[in-house]
Amino acid sequence: MGLNWNKVKDTIAVSFPAKLGDVTKRGVLQTLASIYDPLGIVSPITLQGKLLFRELCDRGLTWDQQLPKDLGSRWKQFCENLPTKMEMNRSLCIYREEICSVALHAFGDASEKGISAVVYAVAQQPSGYSVGIIAAISRLAKKDTTIPRLELVSSHMAANLMENVKDALEGLPVTSTTAWVDSKVALHWIREEGNCKQFVNNRVKKIRSKDFIMWKHVPGEQNPADIGSRGCSATRLQQQEIWWKGPSWLLHEDQWPEDINTVPSVESETEARKVKEVLATTINMESGVEDLMQRFSYKKAIRITAWIIRFTENCISMEKRRGPLITAEICAANEVWIKKKVLGL
Repeated sequence: MGLNWNKVKDTIAVSFPAKLGDVTKRGVLQTLASIYDPLGIVSPITLQGKLLFRELCDRGLTWDQQLPKDLGSRWKQFCENLPTKMEMNRSLCIYREEICSVALHAFGDASEKGISAVVYAVAQQPSGYSVGIIAAISRLAKKDTTIPRLELVSSHMAANLMENVKDALEGLPVTSTTAWVDSKVALHWIREEGNCKQFVNNRVKKIRSKDFIMWKHVPGEQNPADIGSRGCSATRLQQQEIWWKGPSWLLHEDQWPEDINTVPSVESETEARKVKEVLATTINMESGVEDLMQRFSYKKAIRITAWIIRFTENCISMEKRRGPLITAEICAANEVWIKKKVLGL
């Protein structure tokens, strides 16, 4: 994939630019774009840079304009804290043995800053278990979007990432796929087939279409995707064992967080689609037609009926008929009354 591979330690590494670019909007984007991280393992770090770049755009800075003092110092500090590279184990398994089973766990989380998803693999072999990060993704959160909606978007990201990882591991004995979210509102939307607004409804349908995933609740402090959704410095990320290995209880199913039964809440009901009750009012059309004969002469009633027929036909036809009534229209109206009075139709 273009990543540095240490053949002795069997690790892959994401490299960071050694030289600081120009302290301009163009330089910031150039530096961020030069960080090649297809697996997203350092996405919490790059999210911090993306947040800074968004602020530059919000202030309306031109591409080659020097950054203001406050933003310039933050950018320099961000670059100075970047390591030369960051490594992780290349192989999912630590033993050179047959793989008995692989359990995949996806986590999703969102904040006002960003949304994130991360997938871990728990591989079982005769000599023991291996657990580690496989792939992750972090994106900027869309402004003016509620947290429950962002949490649902992160769940959708987690489902898509889980499917991509599962497809990439084709041929390995993947025995289970579990997704974890700490938002009770998003989990309720996913589990319940409610009639929600289009934003929620569309994403829930896409999530539920991946019916091989089992959804569970995880406490917020035990959710590793929280790091990816808020951003993290390189120094701190290297020390976050939960980011690289996932929660400690992944290896032991009996220690998994107790699942919850979701119930409707104020937040979930705000996305419920409003169903308008239309009260049907019965109108006696019979009396309206009969009034024509009672209020007008036969000749005038026929002409009124002909005009009604023309209006109806003009509504459904591309060719509009205009001008005075013609004989054929008068005859057609006359037939309507004959059928009604004589035949009772």
